[in-house]
Amino acid sequence: MDRVLVLILEIAFIFFSLLILIRMIIRSHTGYLQTRTEELQEHIADHQQTQEEIEKARLHAESINRVKSKLLANMNQEIRTPMNEILGMTELALAAAVSQEQKDYLRNVKRSTLALMALLNEIHDFSVIESGKFKREHFPFSFRDSLESTLQRLTMEADINNLTLTCRIDDDVPDALVGDPGRVRQAVADLLDYSVKTTDAGTITFHIGRQSPPGDNLSLNFTIQDTGPGIGGDNPIQIMDWSSNSNGSSGRHRLRLASAYHMVCLLGGELKLESPAPIHDAKAGGPGTCYSFTLQFGVQEPEESVPSPPTVTSLAGFEVLVVDDSPDDRQTIMDMLALWDMKPVGVKNAVEAMLVMENSRQAGRMFPLAVIDANMPEIDGFALTEEMQRSDHFAQTRVILLAAAAMKGDGQRCRGLGIAAYLPKPIEQSDLLQAVMTVLGNNTPSANPTLITRHTLHENRKPLRILLAEDNANNLKVVFRILRKWGHHVVGVENGADAVRQVLAQPFDLILMDVDMPEMDGLEATRQIRRDGRFDADLLHIVAMTGSPENQTPALEAGMNGVLCKPIRIDELYVLIKNVAARHAQRTPQPVET
Repeated sequence: MDRVLVLILEIAFIFFSLLILIRMIIRSHTGYLQTRTEELQEHIADHQQTQEEIEKARLHAESINRVKSKLLANMNQEIRTPMNEILGMTELALAAAVSQEQKDYLRNVKRSTLALMALLNEIHDFSVIESGKFKREHFPFSFRDSLESTLQRLTMEADINNLTLTCRIDDDVPDALVGDPGRVRQAVADLLDYSVKTTDAGTITFHIGRQSPPGDNLSLNFTIQDTGPGIGGDNPIQIMDWSSNSNGSSGRHRLRLASAYHMVCLLGGELKLESPAPIHDAKAGGPGTCYSFTLQFGVQEPEESVPSPPTVTSLAGFEVLVVDDSPDDRQTIMDMLALWDMKPVGVKNAVEAMLVMENSRQAGRMFPLAVIDANMPEIDGFALTEEMQRSDHFAQTRVILLAAAAMKGDGQRCRGLGIAAYLPKPIEQSDLLQAVMTVLGNNTPSANPTLITRHTLHENRKPLRILLAEDNANNLKVVFRILRKWGHHVVGVENGADAVRQVLAQPFDLILMDVDMPEMDGLEATRQIRRDGRFDADLLHIVAMTGSPENQTPALEAGMNGVLCKPIRIDELYVLIKNVAARHAQRTPQPVET
């Protein structure tokens, strides 16, 4: 019995010892857990504080980005305003310049201004993308017309750099589309410009083809392939990073490439790279790069096709033969043609003219237009034109004949030789531009072609009643002088409210409306004018003048017919005036000789 009691006591002792040990262990682990819990709570508090600091930093960065974007937008507007004055005054000075040295200086000023404008556009486009304010537009447009001026400009630039740029749009690609033509054009221009700048020799090919069957929506594939040095690396995001040196090109060129990459992404596509290009000739240049992307477009409802009038941009790249025995007169004509990005070739007599045309024919090129002096010694302009008509190769060249002294019967001789235009010397720039556009825009052969004379040009150029709304006094002065010089009746105002009052007080054919004006801006002024049923878009043409490209859509939504971007070029303004005058002439009951 005693042994059992002792055993029970030993078991109880062991049990209580275990309990004490367990309590000690629990107390020890509880302290450890409490310490770890306190440390974890401290970490959580630090993490929350870090998150709060990160959020504050993010909000601060977004605020700085918004301020930067606003600053860039304001800078864009402020810089464009004086640039408009510089370009406008330069154009006026070019028309009045006497010596060749003065013209050279002024052409350099104009070239530098346009280069600065291109750089400003690049910075503006990239800042819009970077700020996240990109808004994709959807409106009807002509696909081929939207790319025409860009492709012609870059083709000429490639030619200057001894490169060949070939562009092809498949025939099954419809022209009447719905989309964002400005951003598509920008992406194409950035990629082609990058290829032209980085390719030393060889060929650049640009092709557009459709990927989807006919329907409401259309998928178009854009492919650009060059023979440049190629792009290293396999990470397109790194390659397109403007701050990266992975592609080996300069910062300005990388900005172009980065802008194109992000522009394509924002348009719903993906820019793909392949370098070396799948098809390349090492003898013609480097390994090359192939850029490709696919974009979606809507297709417009089928409508009756109406041929569009020729524009100044459609003159770019045309080769023109200028034949004049006077070096000064010849150079003056060539300077005028060069203003519209045409390619004039000057010779001093008929013999040289025939030789140049023959060499051009053998090289596979033809002169679509020749500007010829009628009163040259030995072989005059009439005789040269007659010689051209005898040749099957040169008979298609349209001829503008310039005469210092018109003789009786010259008109009949011109009609008999099929001469397109007969104009006096010295010729005004506006007369030459209108004649060139009319001649090149009329490709339909006629048994009895109408001879273009100064009289017919001026008959077609009826003075317009133009309201010019611009708050900047210098810009107002520049555009006012240009329009008055062209013979139009101009009324100038400095804000939208005065513009509305002038429209209600007297009739106008055209309003050039600045978008950003005090008291009432151009958009609100246009809305108030359009609310009056007498001033719909067919009867009163309203065109926005703006230094901000993103104002195009708001301007059209407000009821404007179009947009002129500052700085305003004289040739673009002239084409606008010409088209508005043509619409008014069509509504005039009396026939107008054309």
